[in-house]
Amino acid sequence: MSQIRRTISRQVRRYRRAKGLTQSQLAEAAQISVDSVAAIERQKSTPSLETLAQLTDVLSVELVDLIGSDAGPGSDSDQEIQELVDFLKVRSAGDVRFATDLVQRVFKRIEQG
Repeated sequence: MSQIRRTISRQVRRYRRAKGLTQSQLAEAAQISVDSVAAIERQKSTPSLETLAQLTDVLSVELVDLIGSDAGPGSDSDQEIQELVDFLKVRSAGDVRFATDLVQRVFKRIEQG
C-alpha cells in the first residue's frame, strides 16, 4: 500500500471528523458515493484529482492538507509545508520541477535505506 494512499486516508478522516461530518454527509456534499468515501478512508482506493478537489472544497482545506502531511491540522509539519509552498510560489516552473525532483529522489533514497 502506498504512503500517499495511507496519508490521504488518514487526512480525509481527520478533517471530516473535525468538521463533524459523517461519511454520508461528506459524500453528499462532495457529490461522490458513500462507498467512495468509505473506500478512501479504509485505504482501499486512491481518489482521483477531481475527487480530491471536491473533498478539499467540502472540507475547506488545501490539497497539500490532504496529501502533504499526516501529522494533523495545526502541526509543525503543516507550518513547514506552508512555508515551503510559499517559497515555491515565487519560483519559476523550472525551479519548482527541479525542487520536486530533488525532494522525490531524497525520500526515495531514505525509503530504500
